[in-house]
Amino acid sequence: QEYVWNKYFDSEKEKKVKVLHYPEKGFNYSKIINFGIKNSDGEYILTTDENGQAISKDLDIGRYKIKEKESNENYLMNEQEVIITIQKDGEIKIVNIENEPIIPKLEIAKRGPEQVCTNEEIEYEFDIRNNGNVELTDFTWIEYLPYEKTDIKKMNTGTYNEDINYNIYYKTNKNDYKLLKTVNSQTDEYIDLDLIELEKNEIVIEIKYEFGKVMAGFKNNTKPKIIVKSKDKLKSGDLIENNTELTGKFKEQTIKDVSNVKTIIKEMQIVKKLPRTGK
Repeated sequence: QEYVWNKYFDSEKEKKVKVLHYPEKGFNYSKIINFGIKNSDGEYILTTDENGQAISKDLDIGRYKIKEKESNENYLMNEQEVIITIQKDGEIKIVNIENEPIIPKLEIAKRGPEQVCTNEEIEYEFDIRNNGNVELTDFTWIEYLPYEKTDIKKMNTGTYNEDINYNIYYKTNKNDYKLLKTVNSQTDEYIDLDLIELEKNEIVIEIKYEFGKVMAGFKNNTKPKIIVKSKDKLKSGDLIENNTELTGKFKEQTIKDVSNVKTIIKEMQIVKKLPRTGK
């Protein structure tokens, strides 16, 4: 969905800039758009009215710059500067400038094996990204571990295309989130979860990454990984379902995406060696 601004000089006698906005149904004109018209004598602001139009005062012959100064809150500011020259009375010029709508969006994808045996490690890989066109705040990834059927063992944090420091937390069945480590996004850190000091019968049930504010296009370069181990009490046919969630905020809006992986416990194949025969 794109909105086009047509700027042209109107009337055969007058020399003016007229800004017309041709929106789709539902556009709210109460949110004004401001444009600056500038020459060597200075700059003045052109503001759209309730019909989405703005008409300049009479302009002298000369060279002018036109640039958007303030956009509607639902659209990105267009930084393009248009230069025009008025050379004579009645001259008409047409300039088209597109305004891109703001699209806050994020995505998480998770991969893991379809089948494992009991007491076997399961490696999950992740791709996370801010694939909208605006920065997001409170960018947070939570991994909900299938703790009743697995134990978390280790993880690799991955690397990311924006240089930031972020925090990793863990949550247990007995305590709320505690800081596990602060990591730089340019370093793929290996973390051994067996080194966490836990109480008796205390287990890790969630892992949380808090990235804070991230740019549009933020994504992992190296995939983060979480490795768990299936418990030996499981039997063939048991289902391990692992869920993960990514959230972020744009202004007051919360954006969310989820992904999950289902893994079946398979029967362990025992290969018996036949006795050797012969001399």
